[in-house]
Amino acid sequence: MIDETIRAIVREAIAEAHAPLLDEIRQLRAVVAASGAKWVSRRDAAEALGVSLDSIDRRCADRSLQSRKVGRSVRVMLEPLATDGEIVAMAQKATGQ
Repeated sequence: MIDETIRAIVREAIAEAHAPLLDEIRQLRAVVAASGAKWVSRRDAAEALGVSLDSIDRRCADRSLQSRKVGRSVRVMLEPLATDGEIVAMAQKATGQ
């Protein structure tokens, strides 16, 4: 009985702490979606940027391009060119400010 009560209290506390984090994740995903950014293969990134695969690998290594391992492949984040003002406006729209 006491164990169940403690579990319920802990679950409620975790849910209360977790809710704002979930909201922030949703807002960040909305900003990324609104920006038009997308994950593409290394080859597609090279074609889009007009550079070689070696250049893509160097940029991923020096973190000037964001990349992520997905299974055996590497995906590169391609972001459309946008001004700072456009990015701020998209973020404000996504967060309702």
